[in-house]
Amino acid sequence: MTSLKNFDMYDCFFSGGRDSALTCYIAKKVGDSLNIPTRLIHVDTGVYIPQTREYVKEYANWLGAELKIIKTSYDYFEYVKKYGYPDIFRRRWCWQFLKQEPLLSLFFPHVQLHGYRGIMLLMCCG
Repeated sequence: MTSLKNFDMYDCFFSGGRDSALTCYIAKKVGDSLNIPTRLIHVDTGVYIPQTREYVKEYANWLGAELKIIKTSYDYFEYVKKYGYPDIFRRRWCWQFLKQEPLLSLFFPHVQLHGYRGIMLLMCCG
């Protein structure tokens, strides 16, 4: 098992919801206790209410954590036409195109090019 001390940074996925807010709060407290910085990662899917983006920024500021907002290159409504509206039982294309791929494109170049000793990504899906 990898020790929590073996990371250069804690990256915590933050959707703006209560579950991810608590997860990132805990990650920040653990990181602070070990002198490891915590960064909140928010994926801008292009489909949100404006208050969500503002809340994400305010929460990161309150927490004292760096905030990284990444955007997807996919258009939600084009994929709705192609695959239908996503639901919790089938058609989970939205996770792959709007969340997973932007996160992978963020992390893999760092792992390969900058030699991170590890990345701890805490994800909370609600």
